[in-house]
Amino acid sequence: MPNPPAVAELILRGLLPLDMRETVSGDLLEEYRESRVPAVGEFRADLWYWRQVGGMWLRAYWWLVVPVVLLLVVSDVFNTYRAPSGASYLDGLPTLVTAVMSPIVGAVGLLGLATVYGSWRTRRWQGGLVAALGVSVLVWLFMVLWVNATFQSFAQVQQANPYWIQAWHWSIAHHHAAPDETFVHWLYWDNVGALVMAGIVLLVTPFVFGGIAAVIGEIQVIRGVLLGLVAALLVSIGLTGPRPVPPLEVALWAATGGPPLDFEAAHDGQVVAHMDLMRGLPPAAGSKAPGARSAFSVVA
Repeated sequence: MPNPPAVAELILRGLLPLDMRETVSGDLLEEYRESRVPAVGEFRADLWYWRQVGGMWLRAYWWLVVPVVLLLVVSDVFNTYRAPSGASYLDGLPTLVTAVMSPIVGAVGLLGLATVYGSWRTRRWQGGLVAALGVSVLVWLFMVLWVNATFQSFAQVQQANPYWIQAWHWSIAHHHAAPDETFVHWLYWDNVGALVMAGIVLLVTPFVFGGIAAVIGEIQVIRGVLLGLVAALLVSIGLTGPRPVPPLEVALWAATGGPPLDFEAAHDGQVVAHMDLMRGLPPAAGSKAPGARSAFSVVA
């Protein structure tokens, strides 16, 4: 019996919330096996399955891709169109704004946001990893298309800027480029290096944030187990009597508002008043007021 692509199925399970995972994945599997494979063959059925998974991801997380793309576009434009001195036209902005608009800081921060949102949406850290990793892949693919689409026009602008000419000469002088390398060739490979470095950062960051989310999730689980054990211990002490363990007795009293009242024990001459809550009057000795339903005994 044919199965859908394992990677796509794994992404789907990390993409869906827990209450929808079995239902949606089961429906897609049934459609894949009973309708798509017999009708169009396994290869095209695999493409259909990938398209369904990709559509679900986009519907859930497309809005996280847009700010990263805009940030990278703005950063590249202002990096290309510099003053002749090399100063960026963004240098006059406040330091915090400049830091946020930095492609590294901004992109990493938005990937962290994707991890948090994906983990919250699916109630699992794997959902955060799927969200952030998808954002990284789409952003890197956009960067490749953007660099290739804008290379010629941006190269003409940079070739007329003394700052970029000086950077080209510096690379040749420090043996980062061949002595006879042209400016356009140098700029092309500089862009390729930037894409490679960006790809590494975008690939590693989701796994780092995913690992942090996994650790936090485990800590929450361990904390819940410990709190449950402490509560069970306090309840067992309360049921069996805390006399053998005085420190735990104090902890139990602190949690419950004080020691339990023992009405059967001797009170060493203290007066024990029985108050009838239904009538508000103390009953006669040895009798119970008619119609009384409950009474509390208080050590005076």
